[in-house]
Amino acid sequence: MNNPDPTSDVITDVAAVASDPVPTRVRTAVLAAIRQRTAALQPPSADAGPPEAAPFATQVAELDALLSGLTPAQWSLPVPAVQDSWDVSAVLAHVFSVDALLAAELDLPLSPEAGTGTDIAARTESAQRAFAGRPAKDVHAAWRGQAIALLNHVSARPEHLERRVNFAGLRLPVGAVLLDRAGETWIHSEDVRSVLARPSVPLRPDHREVLADGGAQLLPTRWPEMPIPAAGPVWLRLQGTHVSDWLIEPAGPARRPQPDEPPVAATVTVDTLEFCYLLGGRRTPDTVEHEASGDALLARATLAAAAGMARL
Repeated sequence: MNNPDPTSDVITDVAAVASDPVPTRVRTAVLAAIRQRTAALQPPSADAGPPEAAPFATQVAELDALLSGLTPAQWSLPVPAVQDSWDVSAVLAHVFSVDALLAAELDLPLSPEAGTGTDIAARTESAQRAFAGRPAKDVHAAWRGQAIALLNHVSARPEHLERRVNFAGLRLPVGAVLLDRAGETWIHSEDVRSVLARPSVPLRPDHREVLADGGAQLLPTRWPEMPIPAAGPVWLRLQGTHVSDWLIEPAGPARRPQPDEPPVAATVTVDTLEFCYLLGGRRTPDTVEHEASGDALLARATLAAAAGMARL
């Protein structure tokens, strides 16, 4: 019978190598062999794995196709949308390093360039230094192989989607982290398309709704950062192919409203795609298209909390 996870047959060997006192060169060689094997694989289809992984699978395939035809000059183009106008190669090193946080939590073998620790900025800097001066195909292959390994892992072990892991200072189910990775992969793909003067590729309607809902559920984690007194709840309405309603409160998880809910302090209505751009930091509370009523300060704080989820 075929192994459902093409990378799992070497993970056990890597774990043994990592735990035994063997020379570093041996471990490095084994990891290089894994990268070579996974880099030769095609990203799994969005329909091949669990639904929670479908947006990430789609975005990995699209970014991979976008990067595959770049010239060395294009890899070196600055990307104004991110801090310090990193070039395309540095942006991909960042995506690779954040993906590595999840790979580490799932005990997958990591590339030496992935760095260590939980600080995203530190890991990003480490990865960018590791790939600096090297051909762009190196960071492309490392990111691609790791992303495919993540997708193969959750496809072969869907029970891990409910497992909670440490990610970006939060304790989240793996399925929620995959949505985060899908959103960031997409937003940086949009950044690259922009510097290449290529048209935007919006998220699929079903994927944008899933990502928007995932972001809405995390909004309460940002309330402590908002310069407002405790107030609420806020009724957040996400409008797409379907309407998705959420009640966001200063304390407690976001939840679906009930038919007999008492009056809310503010109501905010946002298109799902606009909300995804806001979550990705490519809209601000002032530029995102929305409608608001009730407490204007609280409505704005809701949008600011969403924008605050962006890393770059």
